[in-house]
Amino acid sequence: MQRLLFLSRTSRLLLALAVGGALFGIASAVQASIPDSGGVIHGCYQKNGGTLRVIDSSADSCRSSEVSLNWNQTGPKGATGARGATGATGPTGISGYQVVTANSPFDNTDYKTVTAVCPAGQRILGGGAGVFWQAGAPTPHPKLISSFIFNGGWYGEADDGGAGASWYIQAQAICANVN
Repeated sequence: MQRLLFLSRTSRLLLALAVGGALFGIASAVQASIPDSGGVIHGCYQKNGGTLRVIDSSADSCRSSEVSLNWNQTGPKGATGARGATGATGPTGISGYQVVTANSPFDNTDYKTVTAVCPAGQRILGGGAGVFWQAGAPTPHPKLISSFIFNGGWYGEADDGGAGASWYIQAQAICANVN
């Protein structure tokens, strides 16, 4: 103890860090080997008292008054269960998919509407509309005003802004039988 007092403050600090590091290393090594590399946990059961202690089998063993017990963390795979009953058949779903197209006249009318309607028995799933004109047509070019589902089909309306060019609007409805 006397020798420690003669060490400088820095030397005592370095000695304390070295001892602490060694203790941490030893504790980590012991802890790291439970369970062992094969995932097995080793223990010793005291025959007349019922005490169970977990050991690191690489560094310790059971005493003569103890029985060795080993177990793993995952356990063995269980038997495959019985096959379940077949579930009910689901609904048919979508069939008869088609795209229905409708065009307005190709002329110089300022305002146009068109509706692409699904055939009887089919439901509309979606759609769209667009305007088309000849290349080189005077500006302003026709503009789509609205496009939406309407009366079992897809509706579109457009206006050419008074340019006087020939153009048309097309609506497309995506239709199918839905059960």
